[in-house]
Amino acid sequence: MHGNLRTAPADFLAGGGEMSALMQTFDWGGTSIGPMDLWPQSLRTTISIMLRSPIPMVLLWGADGIMIYNDAYTVFAGGRHPRLLGSKVLEGWAEVADFNANVMRVGMAGGTLSYRDQELTLHRHGAPEQVWMNLDYSPVIDETGKPGGVLAIVVETTERILAERRIAAEKDRLRELFHQAPGFMVIYSGPDHVFELVNEAYYQLVGRREVVGRPLLEALPELAEQGYDTLLDEVYRTRQPFVGRSLPVYLLRDPSKEPEQRFVDFCLPADLRQGRAGHGSVCRGQRRHRAGSLRGASAASAQRAQSPRQEHADDGAVHRVADPANGGFDGGRAGGDRGASVRALAGA
Repeated sequence: MHGNLRTAPADFLAGGGEMSALMQTFDWGGTSIGPMDLWPQSLRTTISIMLRSPIPMVLLWGADGIMIYNDAYTVFAGGRHPRLLGSKVLEGWAEVADFNANVMRVGMAGGTLSYRDQELTLHRHGAPEQVWMNLDYSPVIDETGKPGGVLAIVVETTERILAERRIAAEKDRLRELFHQAPGFMVIYSGPDHVFELVNEAYYQLVGRREVVGRPLLEALPELAEQGYDTLLDEVYRTRQPFVGRSLPVYLLRDPSKEPEQRFVDFCLPADLRQGRAGHGSVCRGQRRHRAGSLRGASAASAQRAQSPRQEHADDGAVHRVADPANGGFDGGRAGGDRGASVRALAGA
């Protein structure tokens, strides 16, 4: 009814772009697959589909893996195009002959292969270069019911891989700078102020204990009555920056001993991630080794109303500032309420 289903010699190449024109003029009689008018319909149909695809594809036909490819593959081939056309795959890509030998062995036996971000060294422009690709290989069944060739889909991922590596290297560099910072630095997440990242100076302040991945009051339970959780709640809720100076804090650096008093300068800047789900807080500061300004404060000064003042920081923002030396905090007095200063500041 349909007569000979095989198309005219070059009809299947119509609409295939640059590679259609090159294929029509190529001397296929000099290859193991013979002249085009003798090609089986399975080969013609596969080429017709491949030529019209926007995805880089190459057909490796016959036992020699004679290379036939589309326009998109010419971009991947670089300077090896058009010499690859009609070549044996093990010779066309000689630098990866072992890899392609396995492809041909598996594909011609009816198997498939799939690789993600496969790294190979190719000589596409006269010099070796590292290339990453997503590769998928499938057998093409011919008129005998057996594989007549292998169809490969080749999507280069080099640009993405290199970009991801640059980003990862930059993150590592920033993380190292974070850990080496001379002042203590902390990144919290969420309303429970879970420790995401702390640096070496912070461990020197609070003692060697597991804090990362734990909420503030679980990691440092001694802060529960000191008001720092309330202060973080306020910063988290309002997203308003805060600066504290010479604020007292009692830390259980050694579980076998009583909490030790420290005085710290610190700031809680506005969260750079605000507006995103799961935003948190950042704390950076330094320990004060002496608290002379606190201990020298007069009783009258220590009893004055404890209200934070404001000042303009270098970034132009207005920050709430707590400065006990300016007359409001009694954290340096023995026996005083450890959390009164910070709770008053936070409005508790």
